Amino acid sequence: MRRFLRNLSAVWAALGIAAVAWLGLELVLSAFGSEGGAPLVDVANTDALADQAQAAALFDELYSGRLQHRFEPFAHYRMKAYAGQHVNVNADGWRATPTSAADGPTVWVLGGSTIWGMGARDEGTIPSHLARALRSARVENLGQIGYTSTQELITLLARLQAGERPDVVVFYDGVNDLLSLLKLGRAGLPLDVPRRELEFNITRPDELPRLLKATVANVARKSKVLGLVRGTGERQPARPIEDPERAAQDALRAYLANVAAAQGLAERYGFEVMFFWQPTLFGKAKLSASEKAALAEEASFAPVYRAAQAQVATSTVVVDLSDVFGEDPAPTFFDFCHLSEAGNLRVADRIAQVVAPVLEGR
Repeated sequence: MRRFLRNLSAVWAALGIAAVAWLGLELVLSAFGSEGGAPLVDVANTDALADQAQAAALFDELYSGRLQHRFEPFAHYRMKAYAGQHVNVNADGWRATPTSAADGPTVWVLGGSTIWGMGARDEGTIPSHLARALRSARVENLGQIGYTSTQELITLLARLQAGERPDVVVFYDGVNDLLSLLKLGRAGLPLDVPRRELEFNITRPDELPRLLKATVANVARKSKVLGLVRGTGERQPARPIEDPERAAQDALRAYLANVAAAQGLAERYGFEVMFFWQPTLFGKAKLSASEKAALAEEASFAPVYRAAQAQVATSTVVVDLSDVFGEDPAPTFFDFCHLSEAGNLRVADRIAQVVAPVLEGR
């Protein structure tokens, strides 16, 4: 019996030493920023960001792990408060718009990561450039990374329920509503639905095995040690679409239902609402070397996006910005949909051309 206990103690001691060693290695890798994936400097050094001030420092901050989300009823999540060098988020979860006027007509800008400002400092986001163009308007950036138009509509409704009133609301969409269909096989869903489904009722006593399985899987997914073992791996392709035209129609049906609902809220609460379909690499005429590489990575997305864009181009309600860069060869995309700060400026100027006359008339 004593021998058994000695052996058991030795096993526990070995496991303890292994756990401490593992934790130490995880901490070391975290300190040196190893993510087990593509180096962030590759993104910062794309053609579009080559001349953007402090791009490497910005991406280091964006992917440092310090920016986190919190639960948000109905919309699933919202950004936590954060104070950084290039990125700042207030207590309500909205990113800073330092160029905005302190008062004046209120403009709310809703969208996904392209509005939130992935790849841009606070002063270089689309809402910040829009605030400069509109000068006397109080522009608020209500974008959230990964949001679809349904989540944006819920965000709008929640603010109206709270008694807040805008003068103008801008929706800027396209990519995420189509990605929802491509990645999940169904239009209109938030992109994080699989994770929310996994978490549903997971704390019930009878779901303990599922909780343990999910915990182990999450630890393994985030482990930097295992990341080194796995390597970067291949990117998972988007769900193949046999009929791009039909898929685009399905996605636009859900999107346009949200457009109609937002118009109804605007009429009821007395504000103006405008809708913009965002540009992507699929509509840019002349591409740089890194833009061509980014386009090739998203080849499976191209047919559906182009089909949707062709249908949006005929709309009398949605302003299509797909041609915003025209024949300009200057690189503006650092991936298939996110823009440099200079690209954000071009988009904001086009949006301002539509918004400014409406503000003057209020």
